Amino acid sequence: MTTSWQDLIRQRPHDSIDYTALDSVACFMPLDQLGVLTVAGEDSHAFLQSLLTNDITLLADQDTQYSGFCTPKGRLLALFLIIRASETSYQLVLPKSLCEAMAKRLAMYVLRSKATITNASDSLVCVGSTQSEPSLPSALAYHVLSAQVHRGLIICPVEEADALCQSLIDQQYQLQSSHYWEWLDITAEIAKVVPETQEKFTPQQLNLDITHAVNFQKGCYPGQEVVARLHYLGKASRRLFTAEVSASVLAEMGSEVMTTEGQVAGHLVSAAQQDEQYFVCLISLKLSAFESDLLLAGEPLRLTSKLVD
Repeated sequence: MTTSWQDLIRQRPHDSIDYTALDSVACFMPLDQLGVLTVAGEDSHAFLQSLLTNDITLLADQDTQYSGFCTPKGRLLALFLIIRASETSYQLVLPKSLCEAMAKRLAMYVLRSKATITNASDSLVCVGSTQSEPSLPSALAYHVLSAQVHRGLIICPVEEADALCQSLIDQQYQLQSSHYWEWLDITAEIAKVVPETQEKFTPQQLNLDITHAVNFQKGCYPGQEVVARLHYLGKASRRLFTAEVSASVLAEMGSEVMTTEGQVAGHLVSAAQQDEQYFVCLISLKLSAFESDLLLAGEPLRLTSKLVD
């Protein structure tokens, strides 16, 4: 019997499991937390090049890159996975909760450019897949992401999602929760921006300069002067770290990380539940607090990555 997209969203595992045991298992997961913006038109390339932190000219067809979109003060409004879908069109993958606002924000910069921005989140769906070897299944749109396992992000029209998921099931892919995708992002130190954390971080505070989501040789974009000044004239005072915390309920994204002496040491960027009492997190932390005893919502927080500077 064919299983529908909506059935899979309801049926996917919700109990947290040992995700480290899945590194040799082929898995797939409906990612209904992600949305897609499309930017199309003969000026789409120049339009995005003038707005984003990365260099769009480096993308060949079907290539991907991470890129940020900043305020004039160099604070991140969004982080995108950019996909060059064709010579004149791009797909921007980001949390669905930001899609409508970002479509409107980007549209403010169109002016006379021959480019259109569309929130395609109702017509396109995202499916994540993992496999221990890179022999990943062919699909309607397939983009490999680096992580501990080989990952793919499949983007397809919503009316074709049922057939895609059935094909993965037939190929013995195991259905998993979208939490697994979030867990992989966190353990690979891939940050995200959500509505609660907009304008809270500079690119350097989320390690975008280290993960090549910022290009310092490209031309101007909103916030470029601030971001470049921090790069060339200063040194990052905060960096992104992985961490873990024992808690049954996690704090809101953007919540303060405190030292045991009561000083603000950083902020929560993202988190994924490992089991009923355990979360893995990404923390933007002051380097001066790296060796301090840390708390998140009153619970002890333990860093699990090293200093990068």
